[in-house]
Amino acid sequence: MRTYCPYCMTAAQSGAPCPHCGRDPASYQPASHHFPPGRLLHDRYLVGRVLGEGGFGITYLGIDVVLERLVAVKEYFPNVFVRRESSLTLEVTCYTDVKQPLYEKGRDQFLQEARVMARFDKIAEIVQVLDFFAANNTAYIVMELLEGEILRALLLRQGPIPAPRMLELLEPVLRALGAMHGAGIIHRDISPDNLMLLPNGRLKLLDFGCARDAEGGHTMTVMLKHGYAPMEQYTGHNQGPWTDIYALCATWALVGLAVTSRAKVTH
Repeated sequence: MRTYCPYCMTAAQSGAPCPHCGRDPASYQPASHHFPPGRLLHDRYLVGRVLGEGGFGITYLGIDVVLERLVAVKEYFPNVFVRRESSLTLEVTCYTDVKQPLYEKGRDQFLQEARVMARFDKIAEIVQVLDFFAANNTAYIVMELLEGEILRALLLRQGPIPAPRMLELLEPVLRALGAMHGAGIIHRDISPDNLMLLPNGRLKLLDFGCARDAEGGHTMTVMLKHGYAPMEQYTGHNQGPWTDIYALCATWALVGLAVTSRAKVTH
């Protein structure tokens, strides 16, 4: 198999700088629980460096070796439940048998929600799901790799976006959420960290690792982001489409209102 640079997933020679990004592929040192770069998933997706990590998953740069295109690979990895020592095994294991049923339920939901999200491939404001599968005692979602700037980074770099412009940007996202809610899925993690402004001037909603079925009054996992989460996310009860609407409005309030100091966006 060809050798790829973990930083950019361009074919590179072992022991030499990458001809594309100029970095030394051997200098990349992942954490012990990260999936090792250069390994193949599902006989198709070669994994590179970590792009981001949260409480419920790890996102890697990857390349589809069949279609020869770059992708983002999201691994279900709820770090409160699981561990992995990649020098010993690629398998993800639960800390205790008591948490195993909860972990397995979350893993199954992760795949089910990927299946639902794949139906929205025609909606420009929702990140496109290309593939999903179970492996290594966990689950993976393969998504389109996007170029753009995360809204929080944009805000820190240039300051607030005028409120009318921000509303113009969010209106298509609101319509996309309507389609998602109609399919019974709520995102639960809308914030400036999960909205990307693309070169075409449109916003794209990212990271469905916290998404769950909208189960009415049933108890749901407590998952929240301070400053954007409504009260029901602090209790885990009565979450629904209104949960996302609150978070979207909180995002508009932060990014679109006349904030006088950039320091205020770091709360």
